[in-house]
Amino acid sequence: MDSIRTEVLDFYTNLGTKVVDESHDQDTTDLHKCVAYIRDFAPNLDKSNLCILVAAALGGRFDHEAANINVLYRFSTTRIILLSDDCLIYLLPRTHRHEIHIQSSVEGPHCGLIPIGMASVGTTTTGLQWDLSKYIDLKLFW
Repeated sequence: MDSIRTEVLDFYTNLGTKVVDESHDQDTTDLHKCVAYIRDFAPNLDKSNLCILVAAALGGRFDHEAANINVLYRFSTTRIILLSDDCLIYLLPRTHRHEIHIQSSVEGPHCGLIPIGMASVGTTTTGLQWDLSKYIDLKLFW
């Protein structure tokens, strides 16, 4: 948060919030720095059940949204959920079997599966309007 306004920084500092200044690192995003800090500098944290919820992660500049999605991929062994007013995004590592239970009253009526980095092979879905049955080479599905 190298562009944080002084009054915002003072507000959180006065609440006792620990502030870590990583502004010297301009090679990674704020979210990347935050996730790395949580994973690497919290030795007593049980990382096997770690889930990081990132509020207001979407709905702004596209380059920031794409960078946040890249963080999901870079930290694919950590469950990270990007949340906005109208959607949530998380990575489904190909090394696992996944069950997604949509609560349409909370998450909305849409569920999109988008392969990132490579095609998805052997994808099967149930309960969607257009289910996939061992779909080979899923490139894009809305």
